[in-house]
Amino acid sequence: MAEAALEGSEPVDLTKHPSGIIPTLQNIVSTVNLDCKLDLKAIALQARNAEYNPKRFAAVIMRIREPKTTALIFASGKMVFALEQKVNSNLNSQLESMLV
Repeated sequence: MAEAALEGSEPVDLTKHPSGIIPTLQNIVSTVNLDCKLDLKAIALQARNAEYNPKRFAAVIMRIREPKTTALIFASGKMVFALEQKVNSNLNSQLESMLV
C-alpha cells in the first residue's frame, strides 16, 4: 500500500517513512482574530465575490480565484481562510523534511 503513489504525486523514499505512513499536504487553513467588531453587511456590499445570508450562515463567505481560497469573515472579527489549491511539491518536501 505504501508503494502506491497518489495520482500526480512524486515518488517517496520509504526509508524515511518506515511505518508506511506518508504525509502529504493538500489544504492549508489559517485563522485570524482582528479583535474588533465587523459590519458584515457593509463588507458583503463592498467586496467582490462575497455572499452574506445571515439567515443561513452567520458569516460573509468570500471566494478568491487565485490562489483558490475561501474566507469566512465573522462579525466578531474572526476570520478563517482555507487554501483549496493543490500545494506545490517544494512545500511537500519541506513538510517531509520537518517530520523525519
